Amino acid sequence: MHHLILAAATATPGFDEVNGILSRAQLSLLGALGGGVLLVVIYAGMRYLFSFGGIHGVEAAKGALKHGAIGLGVGSLAPLIVTVLRWVITGSPA
Repeated sequence: MHHLILAAATATPGFDEVNGILSRAQLSLLGALGGGVLLVVIYAGMRYLFSFGGIHGVEAAKGALKHGAIGLGVGSLAPLIVTVLRWVITGSPA
C-alpha cells in the first residue's frame, strides 16, 4: 500500500494521459492503414482481373498496387512518428 502512495506522488501529472492518447492514436492509425491497404489490394486485384489482359487495365492495376505499397511504407513509419511526438511532448522517448 505504501508503494502505491509513493508511486502516485512521484509520477508526473499528465504523462500517463499523453502516453495513453499517443498509444491509442498509433493503434488507430495502424488499424486504418491495414484496412486501407487491404482495400487497395482488393481494388487492384479486381481491376487486374477485369482488364481481360488489356494493356491499359493491367498497367492501371500495377499502378494501384504500387501506390498501395508506397502508402504502406509511409504508414509503417507511424510508430516512429509517435515516438518522436512522445519525445517532443513529454521529454522522454519511452
